[in-house]
Amino acid sequence: MANHPHPYADLFPMMKGEGSSIETASKALNVSVASTKRAKQVKEQDPEAFEKVKAGEQTVGGAASALNHKQETRTRTEADKDRLLSAWDKSCPEGRDEFLKTIGV
Repeated sequence: MANHPHPYADLFPMMKGEGSSIETASKALNVSVASTKRAKQVKEQDPEAFEKVKAGEQTVGGAASALNHKQETRTRTEADKDRLLSAWDKSCPEGRDEFLKTIGV
């Protein structure tokens, strides 16, 4: 099989093996590398949001911001859980009983 260059190889350097695919995609779509990286992050971590971006229902920046907010919230929740478990482990049985009564368990 002969090795023929793609007819649009001059427009897409990645077809000639030049540059990273993110840089090439950014140039091809006339967007920043940062925007392309955000789109890739959304695609990998929140495929549903990525479909909204593709449909024009949401911007890449908006989807990335929402994704980052979810991650920050999850991180804070994990930290809160760790603090609560630590306090639970250090408390006396009466303190645990009072805590459970207070939260309605």
